[in-house]
Amino acid sequence: LTSWRLAAAVFVTVPLALTGGLVVAVATGQSGALGADAGLLAVLIYALRHGTLQVAALRRLHAADGGEMRASLIVRAAAGRLAPTIASTLVVAAAMAPFVVLGDIAGNEITHTAAAVILGGLVSSALWSQLLLPALCMVLAPRAPEQIDDLLEGIDPIGLTVPATSLALKGTPDE
Repeated sequence: LTSWRLAAAVFVTVPLALTGGLVVAVATGQSGALGADAGLLAVLIYALRHGTLQVAALRRLHAADGGEMRASLIVRAAAGRLAPTIASTLVVAAAMAPFVVLGDIAGNEITHTAAAVILGGLVSSALWSQLLLPALCMVLAPRAPEQIDDLLEGIDPIGLTVPATSLALKGTPDE
């Protein structure tokens, strides 16, 4: 994120991605439980990953397009991230479902609560990354596209600093 306003908006709004998990924790009476805290942490990490991927997809499209930031560009970026978001949400939900189905039995107390909170948080985090985050990008993202060269400026890929003068030829063999 090269826009500080956009980065701040993502940071401020990411707790909205946790609302589904918080609703489940409060509804089950487990809001202060260790499992609920672990589930909310998992949802937070999941949401930040999808949010970062969403913004990165938008930046790539914007740099490749070369034009001004438009709603159609944001819709294309969000549409491109929709299938991966749904797929990963379904995979995580399938992994959490057995813990929820088994219930609060001996040995499953923490994982049951965490899995239930994660399932609730998956819905709200997917909505956050697919709906709210693109809207924030439309309002706060830089209008001018970043050139790929500008994104790579100042980065030395192998970690060696080579002075510019050492790259110039000092003379030709004929001299």
